[in-house]
Amino acid sequence: MSAFTLETQTDVRTIRAPGSTWTFRHRADRWLHEFGFGAGDPFASSVEADPATPDANPAEILSPTFQEIQWHPEIAPKARALLTGQATYHHFSAVVAAVIRPDGLLEWEIDVADRCRGEISVLTSTYLLNASSSDLIDASPDRIAWNHPKGRIDLNVSLGATLALTEAGRRTTRLQIMAKIDPRSNTQRYIYRWRWTPTSI
Repeated sequence: MSAFTLETQTDVRTIRAPGSTWTFRHRADRWLHEFGFGAGDPFASSVEADPATPDANPAEILSPTFQEIQWHPEIAPKARALLTGQATYHHFSAVVAAVIRPDGLLEWEIDVADRCRGEISVLTSTYLLNASSSDLIDASPDRIAWNHPKGRIDLNVSLGATLALTEAGRRTTRLQIMAKIDPRSNTQRYIYRWRWTPTSI
């Protein structure tokens, strides 16, 4: 029996994994996404650029724009979604994979690419987190960990990406996952991984 469930509803797509979910919601011209533990408020919600702002600087990407989503058949022990989209001269893609690691822990891996032939100075994935600075266990440019009522949440990055946190309210934190820009390449790429360790482990 599969450890994952892929659900398709009107304007909602969900990957359900043991103890957590990744949900995509269609708003206006794009798919937003959120990550959480079962019912209730999500832990992380994507922050998107305003599509109605024509004067936004196309060289600075707040979050990739995704207009299409496709399920990939499960390749044990993982389930995957492919997202694609376009904004100005940027062509975005991302693979979201729910993976059961050899140690039994669940990990969500997000592999993002931006293929563009125009100027790019900033490329980030931005989230609002249902967490405050008091929930932090560890924080460094490439790894952050939080306490959560249902366990521990770890986030790490690779391919030269870095992490930044700022307070966004009493119980809210703004997270940015920032790609390392290679000016010699027409493709910018970064990977980040959310790992959940339940309190029972």
